[in-house]
Amino acid sequence: MYTEYYGLKKLPFSITPDPEFVFMSSSHHEALAQMLYGIQERKSLMVVTGEVGVGKTTMIYTLLSQLDPETKVAILFDTHVDSMSLYRYLFADFGIEEKGGERAENVLILRKYLEKRLDNGKKTILIIDEGHNMSEEIFNEIVFLTNLETRTNKLLQIILVGQPELKFVLNSHKFRQLKQRINLRTEIKPLTYKDAKAYILHRLSQAGAQNPEIFTEGAIDLVYRHSKGIPRLINTICDNALLLGMARKQKQVAEEFIQETIEDLMQLNADEEPEEQAPKGMASVAPVTLNQPAASAAASAAPRGAVAETTEIDGEDAAAPSEREEVRVVRRIVQLPDGRQVEQKVRKVRKIRTRPRAGKRPPLPAVVDLPEKVGILRISHKTSKEMIPAIIGDDPAAVRQYHVLWNKLISSEENAKRRVFLVTSSVPQEGKTVTSINFAATIAQEPTVRVLLIDADLRAPKVNEVLGIDGAKNGLATVLQGKCDFSEAFYNFELPRLFVMPAGEVPQDPFTYLISPKMSALLERARGLFHYVVIDSPPVIPIPDTVQLADMVDGVILAVKARVTPREVVSRTLDDLYQKPIIGLVLNDIEGRLAQARGGRYGGYGYGYGYGKYGYGYGRYGKPSHPESIVEKAEEPQV
Repeated sequence: MYTEYYGLKKLPFSITPDPEFVFMSSSHHEALAQMLYGIQERKSLMVVTGEVGVGKTTMIYTLLSQLDPETKVAILFDTHVDSMSLYRYLFADFGIEEKGGERAENVLILRKYLEKRLDNGKKTILIIDEGHNMSEEIFNEIVFLTNLETRTNKLLQIILVGQPELKFVLNSHKFRQLKQRINLRTEIKPLTYKDAKAYILHRLSQAGAQNPEIFTEGAIDLVYRHSKGIPRLINTICDNALLLGMARKQKQVAEEFIQETIEDLMQLNADEEPEEQAPKGMASVAPVTLNQPAASAAASAAPRGAVAETTEIDGEDAAAPSEREEVRVVRRIVQLPDGRQVEQKVRKVRKIRTRPRAGKRPPLPAVVDLPEKVGILRISHKTSKEMIPAIIGDDPAAVRQYHVLWNKLISSEENAKRRVFLVTSSVPQEGKTVTSINFAATIAQEPTVRVLLIDADLRAPKVNEVLGIDGAKNGLATVLQGKCDFSEAFYNFELPRLFVMPAGEVPQDPFTYLISPKMSALLERARGLFHYVVIDSPPVIPIPDTVQLADMVDGVILAVKARVTPREVVSRTLDDLYQKPIIGLVLNDIEGRLAQARGGRYGGYGYGYGYGKYGYGYGRYGKPSHPESIVEKAEEPQV
């Protein structure tokens, strides 16, 4: 490990909370002071919000260390529980040995315990972390707990801690009772540049660093710009940059090491990089430049060779205008039979495709404010969580691939101006819906960007099924039929700036509505409210819906199931989409966990085209008219 190389006693940038490394920024100090004040004044309900990785959990532990020893605190980290489980957590943390069989009995036991503590002048606190993920049942239970009181005092103080989405939840009409009970709100903001620099130096000092200038000023500046002041991201970048510095035998981490670390970890605006093959089951995306042949796009997804950590660049030769050769000397320590160790140098050559530097992104278009009352939907037990890594964030490899897709798409000036995207496939079960959802969620994580995902596959809607959406009666079809207004047909889903318009009540003849002027008007209205719109459309071959919809959007992304979808099928799809704004394709290979989670046959929804035989019925098309657009055989095509 690099600790010895840099003269450190322990790892300075571990993401595990450690009281020894606690750094309190001005925002943290303000939030902590407000919480302590609220507890002292017996405020019944307090809310703390902050972005992912900003230090909310660290602040909770700091708060606990400053409370009176007589104060009893229960912390609920698992918010996906029912009301009975909530009481079991409370009893365990408060040390209540008596247990009730039913909710009413548990309420009486808890009230008796709280009243006794209040009589003795002691405080009792419930802290709920990840509050934005709570179910409606738990929210209702919190409303009830805030009603536990005497004539003069509340029996239980509650602190809700969560991501900014918590504010959306609390502002919804459904939870207005809880909002009215909030006595104190505070927000933990990302670090300023001054705080970020002090944070890095503080952690190095606590780790025993004798040299406070391990990171150059330029390196710290780049860390701050890419982390946007989020402590967790700062830790991740700095930790990997120190490892890279040791591999390159550099005692000081310079700006270029930070840039290389960021490109390797996050794929953010890399000027040139070898294309990587994702682990099996993840999205491997081809470059999505306008009018690029799909064959060359698919070929660019070939895997690259592994590179040893301790390397030095020996020289570079330009192989062609679009690619270069990088020659690296890899140093290895080889142990001889007599026990001696010698250094061996191995010369390695690899070809790297060069992409031109992306131009400056055009400014986001102006959009109007959303209606005040927007419905809110959240992840539930019905959600296929393994199919939405861009929302859950539990699979970094998959998340990274969707970020690569987005970054590649906007890498050209022409593509960067596109705002309405249609995601389709040749036939069912090629992964278009999973691609649509994760693509929309990835865009929605851009700062200040608002995204609408529309389920336009009205014959066999899948977005509801994947997201586990229940109770959303309104949607696209409902608006097109004139049964509700546009503003009543979309819902905020899980992320602060991700909105979903389900299919709604499906009419008997969806095609008539999808190609009507009402659909064009709907998309124009969506452009006025959202920066980007992603449409999950029907497959191209079975029905004509998508071909007509493609004329209403700025770009079409084709999902192809590698090694499964016949070349003739993709060829026919490209024929059908001739002169449509195709901007690229996504290679999918839905195996493993995604295939198991998907279950069932898409064709079972009744398009009536006999999908199981599509691989045999296209001989009449003869030789594919777009052989350059067909996916080439890759060694390991991925999702």
